[in-house]
Amino acid sequence: MLRGTPNEMLAFVLDRFAIDPTFVDLSAWAQDAGLDLAVVSDGFGFYIAPMLAAAGLSHVPVLGNSLSGPRGELRLEHPFAHPECIGCGTCKMRAVLDARLRRGGVAFVGEGQSDRFGALFADLVFAKDRLADLCEAAGIDYSQWRDFHQVRDAVATRDPAVTPPLVAGLPARCPGWTIADHEEGT
Repeated sequence: MLRGTPNEMLAFVLDRFAIDPTFVDLSAWAQDAGLDLAVVSDGFGFYIAPMLAAAGLSHVPVLGNSLSGPRGELRLEHPFAHPECIGCGTCKMRAVLDARLRRGGVAFVGEGQSDRFGALFADLVFAKDRLADLCEAAGIDYSQWRDFHQVRDAVATRDPAVTPPLVAGLPARCPGWTIADHEEGT
């Protein structure tokens, strides 16, 4: 499906797309507030770090899928996958749980299908589009968001006394589509 070289595809992306300016503001605020911020993507991640760098955000870590190999032989690799689950290339559940181990409570911002397990294990969830529908269906408490200014303002003004308690412990198994489920035909 990908016919260009990584450099050709990257040039295409950088020429046509930019980081949301409200994300730039969120990043500056988070840095000033001493909060960790990361981009966790289940898409083709090879363009995210260069896009962040172009916006002056090269300090923001990126967890995502990668491409390697020569033209015509590119391989999609999943360095942040779950060891059992085959439903996502980048395990957002693990990203949330790892962040909690490092820093405590986790706010998660998402909009798509691949964000569902990150939202399930986060302490504070901001959802829109498909993720909002999934949160509704699963009974996950969330706040709607339109831009990252809303996220910043909500996190900055939250009352720690009403922040939901941390989700307890690591799940016994990944709630996603596991290899064992696939082999059993479920």
